[in-house]
Amino acid sequence: MEHRAEARIDCTAIASNISTLKSKSGVALLAVVKADAYGHGLIETGLVAEKSGADWLGVALLEEAISLRTHGVRIPILAWLLPPGSDFKTAHNHDMLRLLRSSTKSVHLSHKYAYISKLIPE
Repeated sequence: MEHRAEARIDCTAIASNISTLKSKSGVALLAVVKADAYGHGLIETGLVAEKSGADWLGVALLEEAISLRTHGVRIPILAWLLPPGSDFKTAHNHDMLRLLRSSTKSVHLSHKYAYISKLIPE
């Protein structure tokens, strides 16, 4: 039988990359961990990112955000794909931020249902 491809996740390398990016950029860092952290493991990578200095985590779906929160991630989590039926009540109960897009191309960041609007450039 042929050998299959194998991915080995090096959490030390992930931590080093985040720490380096954060220190060299001098700005807040959002680590995108959507889609199981691109195969690296959502929970493990999210926790490593938080511990290494990421200011935010980015996910596609609220389910991913809720999973991170229930596994101990405390930094803000931004979810950007919110189909009808998303579990907003659970997200609110876990003190999460949500990104909502309206037809007027406004972005609403909601923290405990207090909305702030910011225009998206065309």
